[in-house]
Amino acid sequence: MLVANLRSIIKGFYQRLIFGVSILHHRKLKTRFLACTQINDLWLFSKDVFETTQIEDEICEFIKYSINFSPKIICEIGVERGGTSFLFSTCLPTTEKIIGIDLVQKNGPLLKFLSSSKNYYIEGYSSSERVFNKVRKILSGKQIDLLFVDGDHSYRGVKSDFEKFLPLVTENGIIAFHDICADHNSRFGKNTSNFSGGVPQFWKEIKDQYPQSTEFVHDHKQDGFGIGLIHKTKLNAKP
Repeated sequence: MLVANLRSIIKGFYQRLIFGVSILHHRKLKTRFLACTQINDLWLFSKDVFETTQIEDEICEFIKYSINFSPKIICEIGVERGGTSFLFSTCLPTTEKIIGIDLVQKNGPLLKFLSSSKNYYIEGYSSSERVFNKVRKILSGKQIDLLFVDGDHSYRGVKSDFEKFLPLVTENGIIAFHDICADHNSRFGKNTSNFSGGVPQFWKEIKDQYPQSTEFVHDHKQDGFGIGLIHKTKLNAKP
């Protein structure tokens, strides 16, 4: 009994210690975060803290572009470590609500600690009705101003995400796709840790169907990455 009680006391002390260290760590991060004055500073912070897998000029130019459209509600499919969500919540001043979707969402408490917007994270497949219905419930009759698609990179997956969530996007809203550049495996047969899958193919098919399409690509010969966006307003076809 004495041993069991001692173990319980040690376990409780350890949990309180870890919690205290975590809070202290978060506060130190917030102090560093508050010192950031430029979008590029915040990108560097997100790279160090969240291990953001974005190319600096691509994501920073995309954010600068998006600022002009004052998005209030953002939905990101494929949150992973939360670096891009962090950039959206801190760099887009009109952001009120961010909805993140992924199979496993990491760094949720830290994101909420650093963000001034309301963050909602849903674990599950973006293609499932359960997840889709949760998104609709969070929206409460409103629509998405910026949809960032970075989930299932198979052609079928990215096409499904686009078609499923398109009705939830407001007229003239932004729909962005990450990894529109082919990776070096599919392009040259070289071994690489990057994977663009079917995203480049789908992007080529979809971009010419919309009057406003823009690409943010550091180097068209690069190994994956690249951001492409369209606005929801649709043309019958480009000449």
